[in-house]
Amino acid sequence: MKAYAIDITGQIPAELTNLTYLWDLNLGQNYLTGPIPAFLGNLTQMQYLSLGINNLSGPVPKELGNLQKLIVLSFSSNNLNGTLPEELGNLTALEQLYIDSAGVSGEIPSSFGKLQNLAKLWASDNLFTGAIPDFIGNLKSLTELRLEGNAFNGPIPSNFSYLTSLTLLRVSDITSGVSSLSFLQNLTKLTQLVLRNNKISGEIPLYIGEFSGLQHLDLSFNNFTGGIPDSLQNLSNLTFLLLGNNNLSGKLLSEKSASLAYLDLSYNQFSGSLPTWLSDNNLNVYAKGNNF
Repeated sequence: MKAYAIDITGQIPAELTNLTYLWDLNLGQNYLTGPIPAFLGNLTQMQYLSLGINNLSGPVPKELGNLQKLIVLSFSSNNLNGTLPEELGNLTALEQLYIDSAGVSGEIPSSFGKLQNLAKLWASDNLFTGAIPDFIGNLKSLTELRLEGNAFNGPIPSNFSYLTSLTLLRVSDITSGVSSLSFLQNLTKLTQLVLRNNKISGEIPLYIGEFSGLQHLDLSFNNFTGGIPDSLQNLSNLTFLLLGNNNLSGKLLSEKSASLAYLDLSYNQFSGSLPTWLSDNNLNVYAKGNNF
């Protein structure tokens, strides 16, 4: 049943309980209000449930944990509150979970460690607290992981090194602790890597230049020192490179990736003469706050 983006208002109707064989319910991008009803947990044939981009409120009902055939669950972009129920860890067939900008808070339940088939977890822009759970590093089917804009404590777990299928990793705004990039070395399939504002220190590792598919690299608002590794010149697909608000120094790269379109070097300690490639008309450059 698809009722997507057709300006529906009101609450999710109780009449849905009569559709006992319903396996796909998409009510996304409407103006639905009220709670996510607990009776949805009775529709146990459900494989796809999308409630994202509405005005739903209240807690996430624990009864959703009864939908053990679910492959995709989304309640992103709502006005929910409270913590995620432990019962969602029973959804062991789940492959995609979208809970970004949902309004939920607290710690991610440890029961989520059972979601071994999960390939996509989008959990940005909520009020999550506590440590980033170590069990995420054991979800080895993950290809996309978004944990931006929460209030997690650091550091980034070292066992993220096991997530070798990741093509997209976005973690930002860690509130405490000092993180290291040592977990990154084996994540060679990455196309997007965003580690913004995570209190990461040390030098940018040379091996990032071996991530041949990397298109978007954002290491801004950290405490990196040293220079930009020459190996980044090898990233022929790199389009966005954001290194602003660190303590980087030295000379800039002698060459740039042919695909580079956006470069942010703002508020570092670079000095010396500017390389000629910075004047490329197809390149947007931000370099305020250096010593050029």
